[in-house]
Amino acid sequence: MTVPTPSVGYVSGSVLAAGGIGTIAFHALQGLAREGALAWVSSPAPAPAGLPEDCLRPVRMPPARVLGWLPRGASVRLRGWWMDRHVGRLLAEGLHCLHAWNQNCPGALRTAGQLGIRRVVDRASHHPLDQDRILREEFDRRSLPYRVPRALAERAASELEDCEAVLAPSPAVRASLESRGVSAARVAVVPFGVDLERFRAGPPGEGPFRLLFVGQVSLRKGVPYLLEAWDRARPAGGVLELAGPVLPEVRGIAARFLGRDDVRLLGMRQDTESLYRSATACVFPSLEEGSALVSYEAMAAGRASIVTPRVGSLVEDRVHGRVVPPADAEALAEAIAELALDRCECLRMGEAARRRVEGFPWARYGAGVVAVHRALVAGEALPDLWPH
Repeated sequence: MTVPTPSVGYVSGSVLAAGGIGTIAFHALQGLAREGALAWVSSPAPAPAGLPEDCLRPVRMPPARVLGWLPRGASVRLRGWWMDRHVGRLLAEGLHCLHAWNQNCPGALRTAGQLGIRRVVDRASHHPLDQDRILREEFDRRSLPYRVPRALAERAASELEDCEAVLAPSPAVRASLESRGVSAARVAVVPFGVDLERFRAGPPGEGPFRLLFVGQVSLRKGVPYLLEAWDRARPAGGVLELAGPVLPEVRGIAARFLGRDDVRLLGMRQDTESLYRSATACVFPSLEEGSALVSYEAMAAGRASIVTPRVGSLVEDRVHGRVVPPADAEALAEAIAELALDRCECLRMGEAARRRVEGFPWARYGAGVVAVHRALVAGEALPDLWPH
């Protein structure tokens, strides 16, 4: 039986192609557009080039100064209500599927269900209740206030119960979803991708061991454990570089390392390609994540990486880098010391990392998203595209 090309409406609360979820969404949309499956996309203006203009339905969100003034819970609810009003007008007969990121348009998802439109909710991190628990425990451990209302996690979780499919980027997210009662039959695993032309492999430069972290300098990303581990390992002549914004909850911790020659806070950087090239190895010690794009980028650049299972990375232990438990500074320090002492092994694992990630261009991710919608329309089992 020939499966008809699905007609998909896509909702992203992030600006497309602007990094993070916006970049992921952009490549999903390109995949849908290539197959003629994209009916329309609703996302904050401006819309990027590279998508069919007749499919663009940009929405102008409330001013950033208004959203920033509101408490976190009220800001998320306002954004959701705003998107609901916009997306609700786009739902029409002939649409097979509504694809929305978690917490972007809860009301429109309910309306779509009433109209018989199949719903795919994209979840880039662990189950909302697991995410809330992990972060709340870490903030409590450090006697810091966690200001995200639990009601937001409960609301996000309710969306996952009332849809036909949940899109997960890694087995770690799938396991979290299933442990919270999301049926395995409703979870599709589609790994993210990477720009293999932008991030090219090359041998690490000569000189001291340089360990690179890219991302938010935050508790969620495990940075306090990284700084503690670096303090323990102290590889001779080595340098730890952290590229990304420093969040308020770690400023006090990070301040203790300011002025040291072996720790550099680089701030936000756009030239991440050059940072990977100059690094010996990379480190992503996240406590909670779904599938960090930076881990794909580091592999594409031919760098061995130290990760935790919660990063949702393609890295296999001692094949493409090291995999250590989350929130374990001792294990992290041992992995750092190991890579610093054996540069040949570090190089070998980096070369293996590049070979592995070459199978994950962004076009593969886009095709995977299309496969999920085709399976829904055909009444077939949802795909698991993670390499086994």
